Amino acid sequence: MSRRGDSRPTAIGVRIPTQGSGDELSLVLDRVRAVERSDLSSAWVSDHLVIPGPTRDQFPFSGLGMSPPRAGEMWLDAITVLSALAANTTRLRLGIAALVAGLRPVPIAARQVRTVHVLAGDRIEVGLAAGWLMEEFTALGEDPTDRYRRLDCWRDEARRAWEDSSHAVPPLLVAGNGRASRDRAAAWGDGWLPQQHLSTVDVAWLAACIDELDQSWSTCGRAGDPRVVLRLSGTTDAESLQGLVLATLRAGVDEVVVDAGWNGATIDPGVLALPSARCTT
Repeated sequence: MSRRGDSRPTAIGVRIPTQGSGDELSLVLDRVRAVERSDLSSAWVSDHLVIPGPTRDQFPFSGLGMSPPRAGEMWLDAITVLSALAANTTRLRLGIAALVAGLRPVPIAARQVRTVHVLAGDRIEVGLAAGWLMEEFTALGEDPTDRYRRLDCWRDEARRAWEDSSHAVPPLLVAGNGRASRDRAAAWGDGWLPQQHLSTVDVAWLAACIDELDQSWSTCGRAGDPRVVLRLSGTTDAESLQGLVLATLRAGVDEVVVDAGWNGATIDPGVLALPSARCTT
């Protein structure tokens, strides 16, 4: 297990779905208010702008038990939703897991994120991903072959957008399970945002990757430790969920973002019980 996985209170966030039917989307604000009333730490949204179909690209997480987004499904814009969540909460940290860096002009998106961060009282975290769905880029008139360069542009553009602000810069977490994501996190990010499914989570792999990230972070001359936020998708019974969450925290994860098992605007009781658990070795 990771050397960072000492005993500490759990830090648990939940995902607020921002895709689906009109009835489902009408619950977004009710759901974040429910999270605000709980002992949970944070609320997160995902990012797509359009899911065209059919597509040729392989969903990168299909081998981890996750289902790809459905073609034609309605998605709310992640940055806009984040501003609405900020207006309806006061204490929660709010995040995007993860913003597809190449879908929007980087200087504009960075300025939008900064605006929400200031209005939210410095409560925003941003996961950044290169993106995987080539047809989504082309449908929006963007070049998918340029997506990694535009991901790296956040290193400079985001700081430039925030350099004249007295507010803290929101953490930029590089999303993805591969070595390249961890290398970017060590070189210029504030941390790493991997994704796993409850049915296939590999705690040993996660601990090894966090140890590797810590070493790369130190090699790059970075102070402190990189922040690690794990997006853990899927639902299961309360006992299994608690065991898996605590195992990932022992592996060195700083915060776990789970699916809330929503029943309308009600959070599954097993998820609500997670913050009272303790990570003990």
